[in-house]
Amino acid sequence: MLCAVCSCIAINAQDLKVSTPQKIPSKVSEYEILGKTNEGLIVWKSGLRYNLIEAFDPYSMDLNWSRELTLPRPKVRVVEIVVFQNELYVFYVNKVKTISTLYAVKFNSQLRKISEEKEIDVYKRRLGVGGYKYNIRFDIKKANLVLVKLEKVTEEDVHTIPTIKWIDKKLNIIGERSSEVENNWKFQDCFVASNGTVFLVKQKTKRTILTNKPLFEEIVIESYHLDDINTKRLVFRKEKKLFNEFNVQYDEQNDKLVLAGFYSGDKQSNTVEGYFYTVCDLTKTAIYEESFSEFDEEFVSKVARKGLFDKDSQLQYFEVRNLILRRDGGALLVGESYSRVGANNSMMQFYDMRFSNRRNVQTEHYFDDVILFSINPDGTLHWNEILKKRQFSEDDDGYFSSVGFMNSSKSLNLLFNESISHNNKLSSFFIEHDGEYQMKSIFNPASFQLTPAPRYAKQISANELIIPAVSYKNEFVLVKVTF
Repeated sequence: MLCAVCSCIAINAQDLKVSTPQKIPSKVSEYEILGKTNEGLIVWKSGLRYNLIEAFDPYSMDLNWSRELTLPRPKVRVVEIVVFQNELYVFYVNKVKTISTLYAVKFNSQLRKISEEKEIDVYKRRLGVGGYKYNIRFDIKKANLVLVKLEKVTEEDVHTIPTIKWIDKKLNIIGERSSEVENNWKFQDCFVASNGTVFLVKQKTKRTILTNKPLFEEIVIESYHLDDINTKRLVFRKEKKLFNEFNVQYDEQNDKLVLAGFYSGDKQSNTVEGYFYTVCDLTKTAIYEESFSEFDEEFVSKVARKGLFDKDSQLQYFEVRNLILRRDGGALLVGESYSRVGANNSMMQFYDMRFSNRRNVQTEHYFDDVILFSINPDGTLHWNEILKKRQFSEDDDGYFSSVGFMNSSKSLNLLFNESISHNNKLSSFFIEHDGEYQMKSIFNPASFQLTPAPRYAKQISANELIIPAVSYKNEFVLVKVTF
């Protein structure tokens, strides 16, 4: 078990660099930290038909340059930008009447075009059929780029026809496969291994009355490879259990796919009863090993809410935040208590929406305790623990809440804001491999007049983390923390 939180809060960050605050252009509605090149840390800021690329010095966090992305065709929608070594792969859609064409082109790290435009896919919208969506996926080494095209054919945003295309570094299509998702099933995600294998994960929705989130009675994994025309398929189903939140990771070292998450009973669907851990081997014959572990009473009593009419305590509203693979074939499963109260906010929210006009009915966001499960390779529990925190905000989509991750070979840092206010401290649960942890202060954001958003942090090296933040004047800031 983990040790208690230390009363003395140590300083965890060895070095801290903060970029000069930037005004947010009215054209910008989203941003993404893409990664490092020899030009610096690359950040993509975008809006409707507007794409700005910026390079920050990775040591001082000074802005090296800021350039608008110029593409061969005007008025296009950029789908994805992938940074690999010192090249940027840009995927964008050009729409003419009912025909949408996906193109790709490469730029160097100075944002100069170094390849010709390549046509990747064409989609013609049919009358009475929903839209489509493109996802770009790649393995951990970025040796394989895979396009996933999803056609939406129902009103409930269920994509039923996924098509995958393998793309080489010259932007040539080298393979294509299509799958089909049956009624009441949902496409969950696609995962790519360094050997080129692609895994499609689908889930069957269970229609329940008591839950405010979908639950799934079956999970299906399909494995595709360029050199094998046969599709390997695995089906997971457990009697009297429904799959709740779960995450999927590919174990490169052991060449296996790992699924882990929470499960509920088939009746009390709002209650999380335990965790499941499944290891899939699809290299030869498709096989898997699964383990379902029910939470013990002592654990539930520490973190659960009291049920209605003084019923027994129950775990509710827990979401999976991360699944971190261990070198021995086990994993660390991270969950967080989250609930929302109030009307849904239909506004697109970016950075800090606390300064926008408030609605009559506010949406309240509660991000509370984090639960950790260190799971052995056979699915048994190594250790578990509860990290106590309380976060509350209104009408900001929880932008500054939840946790960010900094994973080193010896420890894991879960970063979080102690409060969503100007009196906030950015702190971290510093967790060692054996489960012992301390709560450590990273820095005082008020001294820089900013509020960090650790849940959107990006790790750029073994000991460096980039955290986006917003100044008190609603300006964009990057914070680099070196551990």
